[in-house]
Amino acid sequence: PGRGASRHPLVLKVLAALRHLGKGIDAETLEDGAHISQSSLKVFIPQFVEWLGTAIYKREVRLPEGGDLERAMKVYETLGFPGAYCSADGVHVPWDRAPAKNHHLYVGKEGYATLAFVVCVLHSREIIHVDPWVPGHQNDKTQARHAVLFNRMCRRELHPERVYYLYDANGQRVAWRGIYAIVDNGFHQWRCLQAPLKHTSTDGGWSKRLESVRKDSECTFGTLKKRFRVLRLPFLCFKAQTIEFT
Repeated sequence: PGRGASRHPLVLKVLAALRHLGKGIDAETLEDGAHISQSSLKVFIPQFVEWLGTAIYKREVRLPEGGDLERAMKVYETLGFPGAYCSADGVHVPWDRAPAKNHHLYVGKEGYATLAFVVCVLHSREIIHVDPWVPGHQNDKTQARHAVLFNRMCRRELHPERVYYLYDANGQRVAWRGIYAIVDNGFHQWRCLQAPLKHTSTDGGWSKRLESVRKDSECTFGTLKKRFRVLRLPFLCFKAQTIEFT
């Protein structure tokens, strides 16, 4: 038999880590419920979260292909936006331990330090892509320049063979190729990004309908923050990579 105290059951460590994600409980409080020392949990939880953010993310979060792509784009076409691939928006998570010497780089319109992520979702609320973090002071336009998925769409690396039809001013059907993402007016006016129109009175409510459809991304963020309380609380970790994995 081995010497020393026996190891804590792995299932209890995993349950403690999931409770941390779901409720935002710190290691000191988890120690009372799991009967595992906070020193052990402070080592295990970051490693477990990193594993979730690498191995599980690559397996579960992926771009739609084949039948999944057809079904996803059919939903947007039914809603009146043929050629739409996904909805995208930036989301900020608070970070209370941003580096003091660069604190100003993380403070944006929220008024406190954050990390920002561009997240792409389907209308079914499925997340298909999350870009690496950027400092919270960067606006949507700057985030878009670094967004991997947006750049791939601009370079026509994603489904350039897709064909969809729109109507011109004369009511004639016009064929277009490629795909685009539905965004808000904070992003660039790129061909691969479709935002509501400004200063127009001839769109027949089209912009309002687009705004309604685009709410799927904001609803996804709200659902995640309600389900995982850790996303609503300021992160107290010292490394931004730990937040990215979470």
